[in-house]
Amino acid sequence: VQTCALPICVINEIADLSGSGNGSWAPAQTFDLDFALSGVDPSRISPAVSGTLEFDGHVDGLVTEQAPKIDLRIDRIGGNINGYPAGGDAIVTYAGNTLAVTEARVQLGSNSAEFNGSLGETISLDADLDLVVLGELMPQASGALRGNVALSGSRNRPEARIDLTGAALRWKDYSANQVSVDVNVLQEDRGFAELTLQQVSVGKVSLDAAKISAS
Repeated sequence: VQTCALPICVINEIADLSGSGNGSWAPAQTFDLDFALSGVDPSRISPAVSGTLEFDGHVDGLVTEQAPKIDLRIDRIGGNINGYPAGGDAIVTYAGNTLAVTEARVQLGSNSAEFNGSLGETISLDADLDLVVLGELMPQASGALRGNVALSGSRNRPEARIDLTGAALRWKDYSANQVSVDVNVLQEDRGFAELTLQQVSVGKVSLDAAKISAS
């Protein structure tokens, strides 16, 4: 068995990466590393956000001619976005051309989301959202949004199930005291969608209630 120690230190304008572990190239190409990623700038994804993020975790894998197998464990997400503390953890695997995420949790300030799912020949995603202070995510918004989003089936034409409720929602000149979103999209162009609003205001126009349905 041919192995070597792998100290890592990479510093650039994107992030600082440090790590340590082992790698081998015979009889198989493998790696096993603990890592720390810091100084990640979220404004590179969207100029509307600022702050810095950091990640600690472990990654190991096997490289073959067919397809690599990678196990990634994110033990800690830290830092802040727009002044609000970020947190979370996740387990990510890649094997057999399928990417799977299990026990993923992301938190920003008072808001949180949990994810499980996989993406390969088929897709399976289940996300629970608990966004209790939307203003921490979007400065021009306020209110709370909770619910579940699920995708399943073919990657090209997945089925979707969305069940969301909102309270005291406001964005710029739009507001609604209560919002309910119920969507069920099936294959073969079947399904339904229903949006229910109570005490709605759009600029100077106000409505006690409104409902939009499609099937």
